Amino acid sequence: MKSEEEKLGDPGDQIFYHYTSQRGLLGIIKEKKIWATNIRYLNDEREFDYGIDEVLRVLKNGHPDSREDLSETVKSLLKREDPVPVFVVSFSSDGGDELSQWRGYCQEGSGFSIGFEPEKLKELAQKQNFTIEPCVYKKSDQEAKIRAVIPSADEATIGGAASEADEEPFDLDSYLKKTGKERLHLLFDVSSLAPVLKHPKFKEEKEWRLISKDPVICKNRLRFREANSMIVPYIEFDLSMGNESIPIKKIVIGPTPHKELSKVSLEDFLSANEIGNCEVRVTEIPYRYW
Repeated sequence: MKSEEEKLGDPGDQIFYHYTSQRGLLGIIKEKKIWATNIRYLNDEREFDYGIDEVLRVLKNGHPDSREDLSETVKSLLKREDPVPVFVVSFSSDGGDELSQWRGYCQEGSGFSIGFEPEKLKELAQKQNFTIEPCVYKKSDQEAKIRAVIPSADEATIGGAASEADEEPFDLDSYLKKTGKERLHLLFDVSSLAPVLKHPKFKEEKEWRLISKDPVICKNRLRFREANSMIVPYIEFDLSMGNESIPIKKIVIGPTPHKELSKVSLEDFLSANEIGNCEVRVTEIPYRYW
């Protein structure tokens, strides 16, 4: 039997749900696009920094000289204003009908969770220089992923300790010269990794993320939208790539005082926009705010 972590990493027949507002739903269906937001502008301003902090924590276990060098590089280039912009879209494999999600991400009375086909999303991601990955909540799994992209976090892999064969001391200058050209790749790897490292307390969200991989392309496609307290940068992720249909399988209508009428109007809207074979249902949660 698979563990919870293994299930999270393998979507199988699951649907990826994107919780959004009424306005968000209308835009996604009509434009056939979804907005990928710069991760530094999400509701939780500590999201990206949490991942970076975990990288720095793992680096502390490396060779004293190399770890200090890499730690300073990560700190200076990833924790300042926005040197490596990363854009993300959040999905959940939680079934699309969780009270905490309705409360956290949808306006009262106008929330929806849109269910997408994982395999189709992955195909679209590959074509647009994105990757789609499950968030990692368990500390040991987070450390394993970090070590996979930063082998120098383990002194045995960088030659940091004296080799038993030749007993040569670690030469920091040679190390820096050898890895200088790879440093930019390291930063890109870290910036792509940080978005999937989330605090264990968020495990119930079962989150998957679309993550941008090419900062140059992102810069050329940059757009801006208004938010409550600032202008937020984002880029568009195409859900059709020239095809007539978009990979939506289900839509759940969140808590609302007009359940049946909301269902009828949504089905009419989908039909008008030629979205077929999409199951529409109303939340089963007896939550009332009105």
